[in-house]
Amino acid sequence: MNYHSEIQKRREKRLLELKKINRLPNTNRSIGFNSHFEQKIKTGFLVKTAISLLLLSAVFFVFQINHPFAQNTKSFIQEVLTREYNFSGLNAWYQEKFAGFPAIIPTFNITEKDPQSVEKYGSPLSGPPLEISETQFGIYLTTTQYQPVVAIEKGLVTYVGESKNSGKTIVIKHEAGVESIYALFSSVDIQVNDWVESGQILGLVDQKLYFSIKNQEKYLNPLEVIAFD
Repeated sequence: MNYHSEIQKRREKRLLELKKINRLPNTNRSIGFNSHFEQKIKTGFLVKTAISLLLLSAVFFVFQINHPFAQNTKSFIQEVLTREYNFSGLNAWYQEKFAGFPAIIPTFNITEKDPQSVEKYGSPLSGPPLEISETQFGIYLTTTQYQPVVAIEKGLVTYVGESKNSGKTIVIKHEAGVESIYALFSSVDIQVNDWVESGQILGLVDQKLYFSIKNQEKYLNPLEVIAFD
């Protein structure tokens, strides 16, 4: 009698364990979650593909019609696709912001340097000036006709424009907060956000260049930091 009771207990215990195992839905839940996640990825991919095809079809359609309204859209698309990107300026900005200011990239916006410690720079002219006239904030350099003007040091072009008094003007920002200003151009070969190297041609002047140099907000005497040989 005891023997049969023991077998019965074991049988009931085994049946209870099997029932518990059958109630665990882990495998099914895992499969369901993975299927749902995969479905979301597929749906997102299909939506993005549909949007891309829609945009491509719209561009194709615009270029197939000759309506005047479409001409502005065509011009905009062509300008965006053919625009030359300023990778030099972007690289300079990236290096300044994220790369720890290596020696080859100027660091901007730091404390003002002692004017006596400002390093010597190259001449803004590709050749020696014929005459030098000092003014309150800079100098006038008399040159030959169509004389090339060059950057005195590597830096970032922050301004290219024209004013009533100084004509075509270029401003370049160098390391340590130093800026160089060039004016009276007859033609200009660079634009804002261009990265220029020392000695790179900026444009041409017709027999006269105005030049000044600033250390932060103070104007320096160019004759003290540039050797015009």
